[in-house]
Amino acid sequence: FNATEPVNDVANFGAYVVDPEPARLLHALYGINVPPTPRNDLVAVFATGVSGLNQPAGVAPGEMLRLNMSIPPSASPSRLGVLAGDIAGFPNGRRLADDVVDIELRVVAGVLVDGFNVAPNNRLGDGIDANDMPYLPYFPYVAPPQNPLNHEHHATQHGPSHEMGDRERRAAEIGTGADGLRILSQNPGSRAALEYTLPHSAKVSLRVFDLQGRMVRTLVDQDAAPGTFRASWDGRTDVGTSAARGIFFARLVVDGRTIDTKKVVVQ
Repeated sequence: FNATEPVNDVANFGAYVVDPEPARLLHALYGINVPPTPRNDLVAVFATGVSGLNQPAGVAPGEMLRLNMSIPPSASPSRLGVLAGDIAGFPNGRRLADDVVDIELRVVAGVLVDGFNVAPNNRLGDGIDANDMPYLPYFPYVAPPQNPLNHEHHATQHGPSHEMGDRERRAAEIGTGADGLRILSQNPGSRAALEYTLPHSAKVSLRVFDLQGRMVRTLVDQDAAPGTFRASWDGRTDVGTSAARGIFFARLVVDGRTIDTKKVVVQ
């Protein structure tokens, strides 16, 4: 596919558009009712662009990313793009936060065809609805990579700003703190999932501390664009060793101000 020219896409791959294997698998494996072939609804999405949205005049069908630049950016973008009425999103271009997997699964399941925009077709997804690292508020905008864990033979100094003070630690122990950090799931000894929302661009950090206020793991420490993001802690320290069993605290700091602290248990 990568070695061919887009102008030859219909001749080479058109059969896979009008009779896509994923649709047949959704039906065979999960019993999902999908539209019959030929799937002309997919031709517009994957080969020509959508009429009235991002299909140019005299279009030559081909699998290309098409963007109508006369459409301004959305003030309230949806991860589901055009499917959710946000015409500034995928498949009209592709923004960093567009949930392309969920969108394409639902379209392949037939949500653009009359009678098929029903559950479970319009609820399909991969279970990942937010990025695990915040996007940068400046070029290149993409989220920075995950912390690969510091090696023990690399000297790392953590200043006082990385430690929880007595007052803050006591507040955390009794469960106080502003709303902002949400524990989505917690599988003690395995992985804890945390979610937070930034209403504006800010410097954000999300760190895990033990009961003595010592920093155990830095999950996020960067400039961040606004949005909702998810982070997970696998019970390991910054040097890759397993943290001791017990109670830990995840602390969210935005622009130098502690927003919230939540308890995390490792068993």
